[in-house]
Amino acid sequence: MLSKKRPNERCAWATFIDTYQMAVVGPKKWIKCSLMILLIATKVAPLRNPRNREEAMNSSRIIFRTVTIVAAICSGTAYADSPRTGNLQIKIEITKDCQVNTDAKNSAINDAVLDFGSHGVLNSDIDAQTAGAGSIRVQCTSGVDYNIGLDGGGTKDTSNRRMKSTDAANTETIGYQLYSDKSGGKVWGNTAGTDTVKGKADGTLQSYTVYGRVIAQSTPPAGIYSDTVAVTVTF
Repeated sequence: MLSKKRPNERCAWATFIDTYQMAVVGPKKWIKCSLMILLIATKVAPLRNPRNREEAMNSSRIIFRTVTIVAAICSGTAYADSPRTGNLQIKIEITKDCQVNTDAKNSAINDAVLDFGSHGVLNSDIDAQTAGAGSIRVQCTSGVDYNIGLDGGGTKDTSNRRMKSTDAANTETIGYQLYSDKSGGKVWGNTAGTDTVKGKADGTLQSYTVYGRVIAQSTPPAGIYSDTVAVTVTF
């Protein structure tokens, strides 16, 4: 006759079978679980017929502990199967800076332009102003206080600005002035805090209009007259 399994042994084997069924969820885990099954078999075989109650209890403990290990490995909670995580730190440092006459993407630098147009004689004042992309454009780090200054151009004198002929043989000039207001009451110079224009940066591209006037004067020979004024931003 076949001997009947003792209650503790039947309980352990039932737990083992449940653990094995839970473990078989994929080829890789199946191999791991199969190895664990062999381990359990070697532990269980010598203890199938305990001689006394104490030995029976020890048998149950060994089987239970071994099955618990199998359950941990096969269920994916074992340390060998656990993912490892870390962190990727992202950073950037923003420093105080200003850029002048760049486009919205800071990809190109274009001079501001003030064009008085074409005229035959200078017998009356001629007013003009910058507009759109021709205005002075400043972009600074948000929160920066800055001043925009305009120098005296070729004469280096903000009180006596003059345009020269592009024809080297022509020495005649045309007087003009630049202002920060439309009425022409505030000459735009380059002395910070005195005749410059103040700005408060918000991080975006900010535009400033320059107003100009050619006062009535003697008309020089025909031709093109121009001057280059440096724009300086201090912050």
